[in-house]
Amino acid sequence: MNGLSSVLVTVALVGLVLVRLFRPQRLDTADNRWWVLPLVLAAVAVGRQGTLDAAHPALSVVLLVAGVVIGLLTGAGWAMTTRLRTETGGTVLSSPTPATFGVWGVGILLRLGTYAAGAALDVHTGNGPLLLSLAVTLLARGGLLHWRARSGPGAYRVPAGT
Repeated sequence: MNGLSSVLVTVALVGLVLVRLFRPQRLDTADNRWWVLPLVLAAVAVGRQGTLDAAHPALSVVLLVAGVVIGLLTGAGWAMTTRLRTETGGTVLSSPTPATFGVWGVGILLRLGTYAAGAALDVHTGNGPLLLSLAVTLLARGGLLHWRARSGPGAYRVPAGT
């Protein structure tokens, strides 16, 4: 894939995930497939050419790890600021709160900071680090949301209709 198509695919994928996940949705606690999309994204990210810069391997690994940590923290923040509601039939619904958008804003700024640091240090990587960071974000969010939904009422857990 050339540079432009790679960027377009990445932007489309990120947009699709964000639009789908920022809308209120039903959370099926019996379905254990929440980890499939993050695993596929991680596999694509790791398999991409140029994920690490051959000229600066140590710096590119540091930036990659920073991106993964940012992804982990963003996913955890996203999950912990998501409101969970239980309908009368026992179905759990998840929806973002204003704090969720704040978490995403900070995560995006931190991610842009890693790109700026890479550019300043002349480290050239493809979109693999972004995809890996997104995969870790989705994995952390999915795991924590399912854990919260299974563990019962807690912060931001309200009955439906309130």
